[in-house]
Amino acid sequence: MGMNLSIKTTTYGAPENQEWLGSAHGTQSPDSITLDGASLGALFPTGFVPSGIPLKRNAGTGRYAAAITAEVPDYHLFTSCDLTAGGTMPVTTDTPASGLWTCQVIAAKVPAYAGKTSVVAANTTSGLFRYV
Repeated sequence: MGMNLSIKTTTYGAPENQEWLGSAHGTQSPDSITLDGASLGALFPTGFVPSGIPLKRNAGTGRYAAAITAEVPDYHLFTSCDLTAGGTMPVTTDTPASGLWTCQVIAAKVPAYAGKTSVVAANTTSGLFRYV
């Protein structure tokens, strides 16, 4: 088996904006999840999905898409994700991510998407999330 010793350049984006987090509670134990690229790519055509988005599990595929309308979210996206892996993949690519299953969320700071305001306004109490 050969080794690939070619030079690879990695570009990092701006610092993560997590002002939607109300505390550090829950950030030490996020779950590994898979984002539904087809669904999220339609909402975020550039492929950049900002942290804080409320996510709902698709029972058929097991992947996570943005929670819409009055759905109670299963997770909030902990760190922003690039569905395109730096432009090397199509925007519809299913992507690994980290999801917070319990946390304090500042509802007014949760990012909006595709012209929709955050779903959290309709869910002031939701399982393990505390919205402030």
